[in-house]
Formats: sequence, structure tokens, C-alpha cells
Amino acid sequence: MHNNYYLITQLYQALQEKLRAATLTACFSQSKEELILEFLSSQGEAFYIRAHFRSNFSCVSFPQSFSRAKKNSIDIFPELIDQKVSFLQG
Repeated sequence: MHNNYYLITQLYQALQEKLRAATLTACFSQSKEELILEFLSSQGEAFYIRAHFRSNFSCVSFPQSFSRAKKNSIDIFPELIDQKVSFLQG
């Protein structure tokens, strides 16, 4: 149900508004099935996307805040850090 076209379209539109001109400030993982993205909006607000990729269930959540663990944490895609978000017009 959560992977249907309608929901993904609505999510895309909401994220496009939320992340317009935002900068990716962190991209890391604390487990082999998790990805955390931290963005900083043009207004200076932090926005987090947490994705879980399990074999039996995948989901995305948007926590209000996130504390990175001091251990078992690895940076991913370092070339994308400090890049601004851009969207293709559809």
C-alpha cells in the first residue's frame, strides 16, 4: 500500500517544496539496511530523511531530529555533501 503511485506522487510534491534550495549536509548509515540524509533548508532548518531497506519491508520516515551514534556510523556518498538539491521538472 505504501509503494503505490498516488502516495509516491504526493510524497514527491511535498519533498520538492520542502527541499527546494536545501543543501545536503550529511549522508550516513548506522546499519547495513539504513540510510540517513540530513538537509539544511535555505531558512536554516534541518530536515531528515531516514530510509530502511529490509528484504521484507522498505520504508521512509521523516524524524524531527536525529542523533547520530558515535560508533557504528559510516559516511556515504561524500561527493554529495554540500550539494544543493535540484529537481527535474516533470
